[in-house]
Amino acid sequence: MSARDVVATSGHRQVVIRRFGDVDVLAVESAPPAPLGPGDVRVRVAACGVNFADLMMRMGLYPEAPKPPFVPGYEVAGTVAEAGEEARRRFPS
Repeated sequence: MSARDVVATSGHRQVVIRRFGDVDVLAVESAPPAPLGPGDVRVRVAACGVNFADLMMRMGLYPEAPKPPFVPGYEVAGTVAEAGEEARRRFPS
């Protein structure tokens, strides 16, 4: 899948690591949004990055990485699209 294919798709997209390995283990998949908990926020992502920790997680070398399958990502920028009740109470707009 090329970057052009990713941009052309619509809906909720996420990068999933189903097994550790080289760059080919990164898969862009459509998925329903995860349920929003009381303290959670959902971000409409405008930009994201891949940092050193993400690369190490992909290879299975990051100590705090979850077991596959998982969605990596420590760097995002965007706007809050939804907020759980506790998050709205603690951080009113």
